[in-house]
Amino acid sequence: MFPKTIFDPYLCATMGKGTICFCKEVKASVVRSKIRKLELDTLVDVQLATGAATGCGRCRPDVQLILDEEAARRKEKGHQLKLRFE
Repeated sequence: MFPKTIFDPYLCATMGKGTICFCKEVKASVVRSKIRKLELDTLVDVQLATGAATGCGRCRPDVQLILDEEAARRKEKGHQLKLRFE
């Protein structure tokens, strides 16, 4: 018997390769790039900027994982997190 999944596209996507959101055809590299360039800090911000995680929702945990990794990277580099009061 072969394992149920031989290739996990979501695992590759979270490592920065491949498509993370298949509904909207958004690559993980695009999500990371937008988070860094636009200094996005919430899932809603990422959804609005990229369209990722606005379809079926299956990729939402992976997008959140990338967002958390980028927030940790910013914190590690000494960047101050911005708070929005609206």
